[in-house]
Amino acid sequence: LALGAMGLSVAVLFVLEPAPDVALVQIVVDILSLVILVLALGRLPREHRVQAQAVSDRVRAGRSNVWRDTAVALTIGALVTGLTFIALTSRPRASVVTPYYKANAKTLTGATDIVGAIVVDFRALDTLLEITVFGMAGLGVFTLLYYAARKHGDTFGRRGGGGTAVLPTRGISGQTLSPFIRVPAYATLPLALALAATQIMYGHDQPGDGFTAGVTIGLSVGLWYIVFGYEETRRRLPWLKASTLIGGGILLAITNGVAAAWFTGYFLGNVDYGALIGLPLPDGLYISSSFILEIAICLAVLGSVTYILNSLGHPGEQ
Repeated sequence: LALGAMGLSVAVLFVLEPAPDVALVQIVVDILSLVILVLALGRLPREHRVQAQAVSDRVRAGRSNVWRDTAVALTIGALVTGLTFIALTSRPRASVVTPYYKANAKTLTGATDIVGAIVVDFRALDTLLEITVFGMAGLGVFTLLYYAARKHGDTFGRRGGGGTAVLPTRGISGQTLSPFIRVPAYATLPLALALAATQIMYGHDQPGDGFTAGVTIGLSVGLWYIVFGYEETRRRLPWLKASTLIGGGILLAITNGVAAAWFTGYFLGNVDYGALIGLPLPDGLYISSSFILEIAICLAVLGSVTYILNSLGHPGEQ
């Protein structure tokens, strides 16, 4: 919780900057990191958690450590505060590349959000490599945990492992759920999908992009794991296949880049397909190569998040 609070505090600094795009990314990544950390701690063997709790209880019982801990906390807090203040007040405000982006973002990409133009237009190849790395990170978590879990008799929710499907009215550990919990959980996923779609469609002009859209959907899926349980969530969301989402996202991004190269001569160049074929679209909505890349980013990020949630959030049979 302290780690999450620090991350949200950094997001507040970005808001004050102001840098709303960076702040939004910081918020969703901070929440996702906290969820992953809690799930990872929950996968620790019970005896290890009992031993850690016993050590913590002994430390708290010793009053002699209170003043020492307070002094260490205040010292580190003052040091970090001072370094942050110096970094924020002494850095140069002028940027060499900012004037170029301000002058050319709208004319070259059609984007009023400069950050969005940088992510999916000026540095589109970097973004493609980043979502590939992010997808491989999710696959890496699954690979590292899969064989160790199988060795200890955990089947990752597969058939034949002795696991039984959780009833629709029961969540984690088979606890009976109140309608006051189920109904908001039902509503969360559609709202997250709508919010993600909005971020993708208007990410060129407003804060938000495919990355935040993918993480937003992933967090709502994580809530379903908590409320409905692993097996029931997998049964209700059969389309949630991590490898398909990652592969589809990366393949869509590469195909989009090749198609853009056909029209512009540049891989991942900017092409407004809607204007090209004369589609009547609402103001602010463009069916362009940037829009397709945002969809690809969302799919790849959602697939990676799903891999991590599946690896850490599945029930153990022992």
